[in-house]
Amino acid sequence: MDNIVRRELWEEWRAEAFKRFKEDILIGYADEDIVDLIEEVFRSPHCFTTSSCSGRITAIDAPYPWLREGSEVLFKKHSPMTPDELATLINTPVLTRLWIVVSGPILHVVTDSVDEALKLLKTMRAEGFKHSGVISMSSSGVVVEVISGVWLSLLIRDRNALLIKTSSLTHLNNLINQALGDAKKRLARLKKLFFEKRVCWD
Repeated sequence: MDNIVRRELWEEWRAEAFKRFKEDILIGYADEDIVDLIEEVFRSPHCFTTSSCSGRITAIDAPYPWLREGSEVLFKKHSPMTPDELATLINTPVLTRLWIVVSGPILHVVTDSVDEALKLLKTMRAEGFKHSGVISMSSSGVVVEVISGVWLSLLIRDRNALLIKTSSLTHLNNLINQALGDAKKRLARLKKLFFEKRVCWD
């Protein structure tokens, strides 16, 4: 397959992305659970990442959890939620509805060719990341979104009423953390692919 990617443009984008990544580490913004994976991807000759997440818990004030316009993030964490954090959240006033969302790991990988992107995509889907796909192609690189199927959304309250029983908070907290735990297992699988199977090195 003919390659649409110009190597010099890909290298420029890679350098910019690596600089931003290092700045995020310095200011404490980087997701610590995925830093080692990002570093490994940047070492490969054919891939780099532009954005990533190891799996997280998010609380949003929004009509629906998939909407971005008119939504506000109230809480975000890449580690388990504590009972105190959940108790504080359920008492937080909202404009529309309070949702707690648990999402799995996501990695945006920029490859230096269409063939490399298709090879990466084939590997990821075979390893269980079946929702992955190519999301853009340009002369600067082909972007593959690697994503797991982990997704849990819970409606907690609207502006007028709490929609869960306070007696269920412990069970709810466990459910949220169990979903995050599954997300982290998917992250471990991703790390194995890049560290041991050397994805993006051939």
